[in-house]
Amino acid sequence: MTVDIINQTIRAMCLEVETQVSAVQNWQQMAEEEFLYEAAICIFGSQMVFEMAVATADRLREKKLLQPAPCGRSVQVIERKVIAALSDPLPIPACNGAQRWVRPRFKNRLASLLARTIVEIYGQSRTIRGFCSMPGMRGKLGKP
Repeated sequence: MTVDIINQTIRAMCLEVETQVSAVQNWQQMAEEEFLYEAAICIFGSQMVFEMAVATADRLREKKLLQPAPCGRSVQVIERKVIAALSDPLPIPACNGAQRWVRPRFKNRLASLLARTIVEIYGQSRTIRGFCSMPGMRGKLGKP
């Protein structure tokens, strides 16, 4: 019985990997909004489990808070908007295929990390794409 469960899990994981690999984009074709979305998932993922990090980034993208330009907004303004967006529970897929609703922990910390990142990068007229295009980075990211 245990071997069958392990084999089913391996098959499911292989299928998942195959579908995810086909969805991977060439980074040079990504819009700056996509770079910021992926960066937000990385930032949040350092503070919580991956599924929660994705749900958190999805909520902020839905609320149009993952914008590449701070448009003169301060860290505090961005933080307040992020905290407000994360006040309601987020949908997280459960193991059984159902959906559960969870409030993110440390939303002030998440808001601070994201807001400071946005202001630091875009407030100085830089982009994540620009960082990826730097001579030392290109070999690490892969060429088209």
